[in-house]
Amino acid sequence: MKSKVIMLLLLSGALLTNALSAQGTASYSLREAVTFAIQHNSEIQESIATANTGLADLNKARANLYPKISLTSIAAPMYKVEGNALNYNTDYGKWGYYLNNKASLIQPLYTFGKLKNYNRAAELGVQIKKMDVRNKTNEVAYNVKKYYFSLQYAKKMDEMLSEADRMLSDVISMIKSKIKNSDPNVSKADLYKLQSYYEMLKVQQADAQAGVLLAQKTLKLYMGLNINKNVIFTETELRLYDKDFMDLPYYMGYMTAHRPDIHKLNMGIKALEYMLRATEKENYPDFFIGAELEANHSNATEDQKNPWLNDEYNYLHGGVGIGMKWGINLKPDKSGELEQKYNLAALKSKKKYAVNGIEMLVFKNYQDCITGKNKIKHLKRMLKITKKWGLLAKVNYEMGIGEAKDLLEALAMYFQASKDYYEQIYKFNIAKAALEKESGIILIKK
Repeated sequence: MKSKVIMLLLLSGALLTNALSAQGTASYSLREAVTFAIQHNSEIQESIATANTGLADLNKARANLYPKISLTSIAAPMYKVEGNALNYNTDYGKWGYYLNNKASLIQPLYTFGKLKNYNRAAELGVQIKKMDVRNKTNEVAYNVKKYYFSLQYAKKMDEMLSEADRMLSDVISMIKSKIKNSDPNVSKADLYKLQSYYEMLKVQQADAQAGVLLAQKTLKLYMGLNINKNVIFTETELRLYDKDFMDLPYYMGYMTAHRPDIHKLNMGIKALEYMLRATEKENYPDFFIGAELEANHSNATEDQKNPWLNDEYNYLHGGVGIGMKWGINLKPDKSGELEQKYNLAALKSKKKYAVNGIEMLVFKNYQDCITGKNKIKHLKRMLKITKKWGLLAKVNYEMGIGEAKDLLEALAMYFQASKDYYEQIYKFNIAKAALEKESGIILIKK
């Protein structure tokens, strides 16, 4: 009785220790893993930083809409000059200072739409770079889903091969017993054949276990975690993720409305149209409001205080008016305008085949999902049949009315059917993730 109590206490302590250690370990479902990756993946953070460089171009374009102020100040030594323009004396033995200050302001007034169109193009440039962030987010979400499914598949293969290990070990033990008892229906060739198959199975099992480790680390990498961090992925069972599988029109419609590449192309075309409008007016004049103020002062000369006399050393003047700047070329340069026209035509052509290509990818991945579901249905039936066949072959062999090659063939077919069945589930999940990626879906709402 006392020993039972001790064992119970030890077991309780072990369970408590495991619970406490697990309590500090982060756990992630598939949805949680994708959400975490969107917030912490380094590639997404890099794309956000790169996208923000577009704000510099926008600020540069917007700056042209505001007044430009220029200030110039000069200070220099100057020898003494006394008198006026008609009667003056210079004294190189005495020195003072000379100050010159100029200030000018130019405010664009009317540019025939050039500044407005350049600004609109720059604003779209910022939005285009944000589409790159969405593209990267979509790509990372797909990779997280892919490696989450890869982890499930690798674990299932490991479980399946462990089951095959147990079954083959039982059969090998049974054959060894029959050989020991000099059973005439069993030969050492049967034993060697099964042992060879068993060793091949162990190799595959080692690959599956390595696959589990690699999938875990790759998944953590895409999530933005340290690959050596201890985490728990809660959805470990390989299953068919088809509850939110929609019909083809849903994915086509979502792709048209949300796919970043399509938005990027549409905004790129609009931005080039604005740029073309601006370059078409490059040879037009610019109207502006201008203001200027200049003040000079020197303690080495006398202020003439005569408005009709130009005193270069002591004066203050300025004014405000409307001005025009017009660079007139006898042969206008149309290279910028032609370049924008060609770029615009090229981008419109690119949009046509790009949209068709994206629609084709959506259709292909959708068809892969449909075909995969049909395959899974038949493979599930096949798995049940081969399992019955394997059990029957084993019983017949144990009773001495079946041959080893029949048993080996039945077991091989069962394991192959298991592999094909779970592999097809994995392929469906990957195809569905690819379908969501091509449609621009990061996560379907619950």
